[in-house]
Amino acid sequence: PFRLKTAYAPPELASLSCTMSVPLIVEVHGEALRRLSLAAGRHFVGLRQAAHHCRDEVDAGVSRRLRVVDSAFALLRHITQASCDTLLADVDLCAKKVEAKRRAKQRHDVDPYDSWTAA
Repeated sequence: PFRLKTAYAPPELASLSCTMSVPLIVEVHGEALRRLSLAAGRHFVGLRQAAHHCRDEVDAGVSRRLRVVDSAFALLRHITQASCDTLLADVDLCAKKVEAKRRAKQRHDVDPYDSWTAA
């Protein structure tokens, strides 16, 4: 059964898990949406709308998981190579500012009377 879990894994396993998660999210979103639409006899824009429409028949836990999958799917639809490149370029600018601040703090923290920290 589909369950949402928080897991901590080494980076190489986490990356593999994320790679495998994308088709799972797409598949479960489409399948759940088709099943609820067929059962209700109407089209839904997404799982959030379907869960709301079926709220009397769907328990709170299932409804919450449907909303999480719907949000994950919506996020996946908006991630493109261009948006990733822009984000990483912005992160690089921020990282340069963080590094400059760290170096300035290190220069400021040097005690001229301490033989171990003096340059």
